[in-house]
Amino acid sequence: RIITGLIFLLVSGIIFLPVILRIVERGFDGVFAGLSFFGILGLILPSILIFIVWLILYMIFMAFVFDFCLPDMYKNKINMRMALKRTFWNIWKYKKESFVYLLAKIVLGIAASIISLIAVLIVGIIFLLIGLLIFIPLYYISIIAMIIILIPYIVFFIYVFNVVILPLSVFIKYFSLICYEKLFMTKILYREFG
Repeated sequence: RIITGLIFLLVSGIIFLPVILRIVERGFDGVFAGLSFFGILGLILPSILIFIVWLILYMIFMAFVFDFCLPDMYKNKINMRMALKRTFWNIWKYKKESFVYLLAKIVLGIAASIISLIAVLIVGIIFLLIGLLIFIPLYYISIIAMIIILIPYIVFFIYVFNVVILPLSVFIKYFSLICYEKLFMTKILYREFG
């Protein structure tokens, strides 16, 4: 994660390098002063479009690393280099299946985001109502006591939210492991849990 994160930041920096160099050369005011909205857009839009393409490619690569390379490393006791080689050989070999998996992963990701948003709203409203009953009286009694209780209350809210969406996270991981089994023609779930 550290290595891929550094690579991501390095490439992102290179993508925005023309804009950064122009800002360094002329100063922030010198670059944007006198430019219309479309002028600013013309200056930064190419970098933004290239960055979006790079971000999509990076996310696709990381999805295959987390969903296929790591289980392959675990199951076959191999290093990351060998797992990457095996994974991308299988992706090349089964292009259609890999593409379908990627589309399914995107759809699941969108669905998971929507469900998570609904869950955070429901849990948030419940915690907000309970919080109002607790913290409004505490505010008038002691602000320090209110702050002391508020911190664990927020931590507990985050914990409850994670527990609520846990089945969704488990389902997505289970789905990726099933796809790993099909792509690599092996069994990992059966060996561990069957």
